[in-house]
Amino acid sequence: MMPPPGTDFARVSLAGTNRTGILMQGSFLTMTSYPNRTSPVRRGIYVLSRLQCSPPSPPPADVPKFVEDPPGVPPNATMRERLALHRVRPDCASCHNSIDPIGLGLENFDGIGRFRTMEAGQTLDISGKLPDGTAFAGTAELAAILKQPSRGFDACMTRNMLTFMVGRGFEDVTGVAWSSKVADAAHTSACRRSIGRWGAFVSPPQPPRRRSAFSSTSSPTASTRRTGRR
Repeated sequence: MMPPPGTDFARVSLAGTNRTGILMQGSFLTMTSYPNRTSPVRRGIYVLSRLQCSPPSPPPADVPKFVEDPPGVPPNATMRERLALHRVRPDCASCHNSIDPIGLGLENFDGIGRFRTMEAGQTLDISGKLPDGTAFAGTAELAAILKQPSRGFDACMTRNMLTFMVGRGFEDVTGVAWSSKVADAAHTSACRRSIGRWGAFVSPPQPPRRRSAFSSTSSPTASTRRTGRR
């Protein structure tokens, strides 16, 4: 795709290209890669944590690190083949079965986000199956599946937006329920930005913070804050 003329920002059409949405943006794809290769694990964890608000559990302490060139593996092995060896251990597979399908579904894009169809001389296999059995045949199908409201995408994006607007987290039970309520309201309204602002303004109050050990009730600042509150 050729860049638009001029130096100002301009809306461009992605019709007929291999890109759509945040999952196929160069910034996201580069950020979730290593300097010398892609990282399906990083990409999968980012999607689960930031776009679905369901981060995987941290790996056990005794799990070995991923070996890029394990013994007996040919040098032209794809990342899919290397990760398959890492998932042989049951304690690794328990998390990687949910992480890897998402990351491997983005392998059409290299470490700096360029589209590709080959890796190490082999044609890339971008198909996969999510833990619930939902299959996809490419990155576009994967993105369409992940953004379904039933998978928590809308509620997670709403929670992130409210966190940014209000300046506090919405990870507790009340916050999660409120984020889902705002997301549901946005579905039935044409004014989604207004719904988001409404959700921030009438969100449940922030729980009181524990007083710092260094604060003093006799300090002028603390007194001013206390007497100025209505």
